[in-house]
Amino acid sequence: MKKQDIFLFIGTIIWSYLGTYQLSYYIWPFPLTQNWFADNGLLVFRDIIYHHTPLPLFILYYSSKLLGNTGEMLQFVSFVMTLFFAFGFYLLGKQISMKAARNSLILFLITFFSIFQNFNLEEMTAALFTLYATIFFTSFLKSHSYISLLFAGLLVGCALMGKQVTIGIIPSFLLAYIISVGIQKKNIQSFGKAMLFFSVGIFLGVIPFITYFYLHNALGDFLYWNIVFNLTVYPQQSTAYALKDGIVSSFWLYVAIVPAVYLFFKTKNKDEKILLPVLILNSLFLFPSFFPSFLVYKMLPLYAYPLMLWVLLLEYRRIKVFLFFILIGLIAYLPLAKNFYVDYVPTDIFRGNYILDYGSDELSVVEWLKTNTRKDERIMNLGHHYMTTLAKRLPSNRYVYIFPWLVTPFEKSTSEIIASSPRVVVVDTKTISDWPVLKNWGFLSYIAKNYKRVETYGVYEIYVKSI
Repeated sequence: MKKQDIFLFIGTIIWSYLGTYQLSYYIWPFPLTQNWFADNGLLVFRDIIYHHTPLPLFILYYSSKLLGNTGEMLQFVSFVMTLFFAFGFYLLGKQISMKAARNSLILFLITFFSIFQNFNLEEMTAALFTLYATIFFTSFLKSHSYISLLFAGLLVGCALMGKQVTIGIIPSFLLAYIISVGIQKKNIQSFGKAMLFFSVGIFLGVIPFITYFYLHNALGDFLYWNIVFNLTVYPQQSTAYALKDGIVSSFWLYVAIVPAVYLFFKTKNKDEKILLPVLILNSLFLFPSFFPSFLVYKMLPLYAYPLMLWVLLLEYRRIKVFLFFILIGLIAYLPLAKNFYVDYVPTDIFRGNYILDYGSDELSVVEWLKTNTRKDERIMNLGHHYMTTLAKRLPSNRYVYIFPWLVTPFEKSTSEIIASSPRVVVVDTKTISDWPVLKNWGFLSYIAKNYKRVETYGVYEIYVKSI
């Protein structure tokens, strides 16, 4: 390893540390709640509604056993994931050359925190596994080692268990393989063997989770919330919260696709010829990662591939037509760079403060629950989920949020809750006002008729069942 690589890796560790520990860190307490539920015998999907695949929760649960169920644990996991993600760029670039490996890591360090100042650990889990799956897959395209393809499939399976939207990487790999066969003039007869190894790998990544939930009598819940719900109920009721922000943040990356297609037909470099279709197709087939919200952190699973296209285009910046696209991409990226490097870093570096999504109102509700409910009493918390964890009161049912899509169909959720209705209910009135459709949810009418409001803290109302 050359000295420049050593210095680059040291710089990566320092910059990742600064970005994670010295800039503001947004605590995402949802997994802390899930960890506490799990320690008290509740199972995700069966007892707690959750409509994403569970690998991130498993990672954070076992991390909490080693590091504690705290915000500091989440921060350390974020730091480690950032390092692995950065190293993945280096390895993917290395599929072309050492120069491309170094440039990939440098471009990552320049752009990553300016886009993902705080990332979601679910998206990062999916991004990590898709990135390393791509590294093994491109290795297979070059070496034709079926073991590499088996590992690529295994990592794709893990990516699917991190986030369902990464399923697009499967057709992307299939098309890239077919293109590679044509480029290398290989016999397509090996396609069946390749698909067998790839499919077995995916199966090995998924089957432990299927087995786990089957053994815990929750396979039906697992399949419903991860497949049926996300194909039916969720798309109908969810909305694009941040369409403009998502498009603006990703536009500069996607500018690279058009010249990359041109480069594919022009380049004589065999490794570039193999890698370019993978990067282009991954960029396109993983774009649904944005759906439905278009929040910026949703871009994480696809971010690596158009960024790698920029690495290749910058290598050929002397081509006149590329200069035009490079200029457009640079202009589109500059606002993000200014927001981060000019407006944010100078004032926030070394501040290292936590940003919590709960405050005094939530803590007041927690104190009320501790004082006015028994330790073994189950409550219904239709407010911030972390209040149940801080108060150490388990939920009386599995409906922990009142987003409309999570209590659909209304009639079914209402009847299930009423069948074992709790004595105490906490209601978040802001969520109800934000989602007017919830006024049609029968359980809210049931509360109005059968409960008495005893306390109000900000947007939270506490109800006790009338005797």
